[in-house]
Amino acid sequence: MIAAMMVTTIFTVALTPTMAQPSDGDTGPGPLLGSSDVCKDSIRLYGTFGEGAGNQSAVDPETGLQPENKPYTDPEAPFFPQHPQAPVKDFMTFDPAIMDHNQGYDELDFYLCESGLQVQRPQEKVFKRMWYEKEWFKDRDRDGDWDVVIQTPTGLEVRTLDEWNAKPEWEKVRDRESIVEWNNPEDPAAPAGHDVWDADAYGPAIVQEFTYMTVDDWRMPIMVENGSKLLIPMAHDPASPYRGLNSFDADLDGERDVVAVESEATLGMDIDQDGIIESMNPDGIPLNGNETVVFTLRKYMNAGDTLQFFDHKVTLKEVFSAADNAIFDVCDNEGGGSTNCEVDVPIAEGNYVLFYRGAMRNEGTTFYVKLIQADSGDEKAIVEVGRMFGQTHANIGANLYWNQKAFIVDEVLYSVAAIMTGPIGEENGDCFKYITIREKLPKLPIKIYGKHLEVWDIGEMLPEMAPFCEPHEVLVDVLPYQFIPQDQQDKIGEKEPRPPLNITYDEEDIEERFTGSLLEILDEPYKLGPNRMVDSLELDDEQWMVEWFHTYPEQYTNFIIPPQERVLVTLSWRACEAETTIWDSDPYEPIDTKSGDRLKFWYEDCTGHLYVNESDSSIRLYGTFGEGAGDQSIPCENKPYTDPEAPFFPQHPQAPVKDFMTFNPAIMDHNQGYDELDYYLCEDGLQVQRPQEKVFKRMWYEKEWFKDRDRDGDWDVVIQTPTGLEVRTLDEWNAKPEWEKVRDRESIVEWNNPEDPAAPEGHNVWNADTYGPAVVQEFTYMTVDDWRMPIMVDAGSKLLIPMAHDPASPYRGLNSFDADGDGARDAVRVESENTLGMDIDQDGVNESMNPDGIALNGDETVVFTLRKYMNEGDTLQFFDHKVTLKEVFSYPDVAILDVCDNEGGSSTNCEQDVTIAEGNYVLFYRGAMRNEGTTFYVKLIQADANDNKAIVEVGRMFGQTHANIGANLYWNQKAFIVDGVLYSVAAIMTGPIGTYDGDCFKYITIREKLPKFPIKIYGKHLDVLEPYELIPEPAPFSEDHEVLVDVLPYQFIPQDQQDKIGDKIARPPLEIWYTEESIEPRFTGSLLEILDEPECLGPNFIHNDYCSSLLSEQWMVEWFHTYPEQYTAFVLPEGELYLMTLAWFAPEAETTIWDSDPYEPIVTKSGDRAKFWYDPADPTDIYVTKTTQTPPPPPPTCKGDFNDDGVINFDDFVEFAGAYGSSSGDPNYNALGDFNDDGVINFDDFVEFAGVYGTSCP
Repeated sequence: MIAAMMVTTIFTVALTPTMAQPSDGDTGPGPLLGSSDVCKDSIRLYGTFGEGAGNQSAVDPETGLQPENKPYTDPEAPFFPQHPQAPVKDFMTFDPAIMDHNQGYDELDFYLCESGLQVQRPQEKVFKRMWYEKEWFKDRDRDGDWDVVIQTPTGLEVRTLDEWNAKPEWEKVRDRESIVEWNNPEDPAAPAGHDVWDADAYGPAIVQEFTYMTVDDWRMPIMVENGSKLLIPMAHDPASPYRGLNSFDADLDGERDVVAVESEATLGMDIDQDGIIESMNPDGIPLNGNETVVFTLRKYMNAGDTLQFFDHKVTLKEVFSAADNAIFDVCDNEGGGSTNCEVDVPIAEGNYVLFYRGAMRNEGTTFYVKLIQADSGDEKAIVEVGRMFGQTHANIGANLYWNQKAFIVDEVLYSVAAIMTGPIGEENGDCFKYITIREKLPKLPIKIYGKHLEVWDIGEMLPEMAPFCEPHEVLVDVLPYQFIPQDQQDKIGEKEPRPPLNITYDEEDIEERFTGSLLEILDEPYKLGPNRMVDSLELDDEQWMVEWFHTYPEQYTNFIIPPQERVLVTLSWRACEAETTIWDSDPYEPIDTKSGDRLKFWYEDCTGHLYVNESDSSIRLYGTFGEGAGDQSIPCENKPYTDPEAPFFPQHPQAPVKDFMTFNPAIMDHNQGYDELDYYLCEDGLQVQRPQEKVFKRMWYEKEWFKDRDRDGDWDVVIQTPTGLEVRTLDEWNAKPEWEKVRDRESIVEWNNPEDPAAPEGHNVWNADTYGPAVVQEFTYMTVDDWRMPIMVDAGSKLLIPMAHDPASPYRGLNSFDADGDGARDAVRVESENTLGMDIDQDGVNESMNPDGIALNGDETVVFTLRKYMNEGDTLQFFDHKVTLKEVFSYPDVAILDVCDNEGGSSTNCEQDVTIAEGNYVLFYRGAMRNEGTTFYVKLIQADANDNKAIVEVGRMFGQTHANIGANLYWNQKAFIVDGVLYSVAAIMTGPIGTYDGDCFKYITIREKLPKFPIKIYGKHLDVLEPYELIPEPAPFSEDHEVLVDVLPYQFIPQDQQDKIGDKIARPPLEIWYTEESIEPRFTGSLLEILDEPECLGPNFIHNDYCSSLLSEQWMVEWFHTYPEQYTAFVLPEGELYLMTLAWFAPEAETTIWDSDPYEPIVTKSGDRAKFWYDPADPTDIYVTKTTQTPPPPPPTCKGDFNDDGVINFDDFVEFAGAYGSSSGDPNYNALGDFNDDGVINFDDFVEFAGVYGTSCP
């Protein structure tokens, strides 16, 4: 009846024109794209043992012991993500909640510190952080050390966590020891192995932190005097789905209750019975551990009423007039299987009684009940309760007053981490600014002080303290952009409504990809040359090293965040070039700029992966301008290696600076299909019985410097400014702070192609260099012996180097060992100008492979030669040249040849009808005869005019690895082009080291530089690598081949050299392509409202050099920008693992290097780069993953009850009418009117509203 009446009468009157019924077929919008039901993303937080927030060196002044829950000792620490006291490992920062006196929270009542003036519009902010750690719950033996359980082969042992952490990882592996991640000794039901009595109570936990702060009319931070009233959740409402302190309503009468801020001094009570009546801040120093606060509440109670106040419950049983007293039951509010109670406690009017966890005690008490007035006639009383908080530095296992810091409500453990009081600089102050309270939520059973804590299971909604557990408003402080604040109000986020915050987790596990090994890292003998790893050993021969890598932290929890939330994720990893800019009171210049901070990004549901893309099984490599591999101090375009180990060791300083991938090396074995190989050992000349060759491969993505056009040794880039284009050096651009680039509206142009007339405007700047984004692949061809050990070979040895392009292959560039296309591989002979007796480059010197006996200093050269029978008309490819035999004559014995470049493109340089007499040779440079800088020769060995055949020898000289190719006359020894692919030689390892004019060879390292935009250098257009195009692979990777499995997903201690060599497996041609190049937008953003505490009033992390002139505290804004931010996503074949070495550094990552001693490694170190192995068959990202469960529904709400009074009536109808026709995101949209949760309030919702009109909420 009510529904019909509403449709026909009320709604007809109230309906506005915008509320018309939708036309037929209009079903409104579909599911919101931000919904977790669409994306089901989860975000990982990694953690380890006890590296959450707080001062890690803090000591309990009462006991001299370190506390389990570390306190903050700097007032800015709870707010500033880069602060040293922020959580050490990964954590999230949320938008703060705001409670405004003038907008629904009129209970708030503040009086300014010292002046006592009433704040006209008091407001309260609640800041929130979250992380995951193995938490130290209780120091059971009261020694100040975290005692953990260690599993050994002989049983369980107890050691301190510091002792365990100090033991090198290799010893743990050797001794087969592991840490037990959970111990619950106070619980008789704990399983064996997790009940070790002489170890502490600890286990994996989620930690949520809430900071309740007073702010003024303008939402600026203030200190308030005692007597001010604020909202702190003090009760548990069992009707709410949230556990713990979920309510501001102490007596559950439907009205919020405010607490008064007091101290023992203002109350005149010695609540903790320590003999001292303490003020909030006795010594005027902030956060040194002696701060206290007492929250009080005064309420009318009827007989039978119950009042909750934090961890206590008070029930008024009877009121008497004769002595004006009342009888109370006082119990703990901790929950669990047992309750401590004092029953029938008489209290006379004006008196109070002290309690500790529901019991009357004569020491360490924290709670009082005071009878203000008794009314026996009406069985009523005015009762005051108070709870004291303090001892933030307490070790809760040893400190008598621990309960001031830690307390339990509804089986949820809380711990106070900071109480900011003052005035700073004045003794015995009684002013309050904020309190920081942490929830420690164990995932496995924990029992402390006789109480079982609630265990938080997968899919269970995490407890949120009010107001986050109810509809609330937030200030949007986590922003996906940067701006320069002009005033204080710019530093405060816009206010938005939010539903109750619903967070769950769907997985806790160890990221197994963070642990593994890399075999076959070259160990060059110390006495023979520079060596990074082995700086004291004198090995007789080079050999292999094995690297163990272990990226920490490795344990994670996957969290599911509601789609409307944007959070700031701060990782434990450090980004060397990340830029942080802090803005304070000056809109013209920031107060601090710094680089090398922690890696940060903002996250929302549906924003996708960071590294591994599940949808297309791709993996990202992040890069920036010119930070690939090589010695960065050499002023040339393609940086060379100057250490022999650099091409092999991922942690080497000359490894690519940003992300790169290491592949399993290819192996070519004389006895298994590669009988062309033929080696002679360096110096003694003995023939190697089973010569083999390894090909090491790396890949990365960078903005590459292709050519230094003005030959000045500086990379000249194009800068877009508001007034046009400018040219600056890359060093100048990098030196300019980011805030100045934003202020000046300048950006770098990522691609310039000045030698190409077809280049578009803005990318053809003539006085800038040639550069652009590119994929770089690097291949190192190394000689190894019968046992696959590295060796140097003599001149005359034959090895396989790809020297030709087979157009029948799908791969571009040097894809073949077959020089003449006859289907048989051709081996090149290793020579030098010296061994050949030729001055190939015409510099006047016949050079040996290594003139000065020093490794990789840039004077090394090698000449690869090939001698072939050729028939008339045959063509021979040899790297960047093609030779065609046209005719053969006798008398004299000569041959006529055409010699052309093999560079590809639309033009070809050729020398035609070149006549060469038997025994003579002719020199060439890129297909042309020249009298300087030549790199290629053709020599006629023998002419057979009768059969029109000839024996022809060709040779290609490589060297000048340090050359600036824009300026060096001999640049073509280093860089060359084949089939539109640019190659560059990065290292030629020759010797013998320590001997002048050596002619021995070990390896050559050649890079492919594959531009993604058009690049023209030296008259040639390079092939542009497009998305989904097969990336060029030189032989043997371009054909069926075999690899040694060097990238391993586990660790082992090698017993001999052969253990350091991977098993051989067959592989098909390597097929790689990229799917996209883009910028990760989440790496750039801002965080507003970071507390800036005046330096002259206390410690300050930002203003650490001077006393700020600020008269009062205010807000700071942090810009964060994680570099590198540009990435390319690659798709790789399954069947192998690939080692990812990231640009980020993991401070606790462990690297262990094994060499010749199976009993002890040669190096153990921590703080190396983050690394993980990647399996394309497992497309799971290391941070943003697809959840395995459907997110739980939001907490139940009563649809249609807009004013939350429990009844749906005419007042609610007015609100519904005001929201009708709105969509999610509109100012007047209210989810309480969106009955079908489709994001729009329309006629369908009206029908539902009419159906519940006049009813009460369940």
